[in-house]
Amino acid sequence: MKRSECAAQIWTLLDKCESCLRHTAYMPGNMPDFSHFDNPKPAVSSNAPTKNNNNTSNNIQPTTTARQATPETRQIIRIATEISACRKCPIAAQTKNKVPGQGAIPAHIMVISFYTDDESEKTMYPLSGSNLSQFQKWLGAINIKLQDVYVTNLIKCNPHQSGINKDFVENCLFHLDSEIKIIKPAIILTLGSTVVSSLCQKYVDINTYHGQVLNYRGFRVFPTFHPQDVLSNPYLRKPVWEDLQKFKAIYNQILSEPGINFE
Repeated sequence: MKRSECAAQIWTLLDKCESCLRHTAYMPGNMPDFSHFDNPKPAVSSNAPTKNNNNTSNNIQPTTTARQATPETRQIIRIATEISACRKCPIAAQTKNKVPGQGAIPAHIMVISFYTDDESEKTMYPLSGSNLSQFQKWLGAINIKLQDVYVTNLIKCNPHQSGINKDFVENCLFHLDSEIKIIKPAIILTLGSTVVSSLCQKYVDINTYHGQVLNYRGFRVFPTFHPQDVLSNPYLRKPVWEDLQKFKAIYNQILSEPGINFE
């Protein structure tokens, strides 16, 4: 691996960690140009005396967000590191950047999409492009902000041209289950048939079960269509809108349940 590629991966990981510490959805920043790392210039020695500056205001201090990182945030960062190092599937070798979940930690709404695509691998966010834009419109329609939810993929790797088989799903479910345990969502919104079928460990026809509340290991699961489904078939806009209204009503009901702390 080139030095520039190594530096870029480190920069991306630190950028994601900062987002976790700030409890915000990860939105990639402008990556610096690390190409000069591949051809470093020789160090220039200097005989100039070292300036002794006792002004502590110029010293680098630990950031407030780092000092105040919650246990859940540190655990999510640990999971992100484990996902990055995972080699359980053949598609891991084909994926330059594995994409862990991003968003509020903990979160009362967890969103699970299907897999990491080419654009997501570049942006390091589970949803990307027109799918992300469409999903943001969905949330906005029911007055929920993207930064207030936790978004992740069932498959953290980019399968590229490879098919996704049952073994890949089972390997990635380990990471997903770890995320769910830490995030502790009040409700999980799944996008598309494959995700909810993987959680239920049986085929679930999204055309039949969308808008219904299911159960996954004690967590409420609310399946609906994937944004790509709607972009491909505009006739799905109406059932998705009905699902979103029902989802918001259920979510509001959860808010009123005793023992639920949303501070």
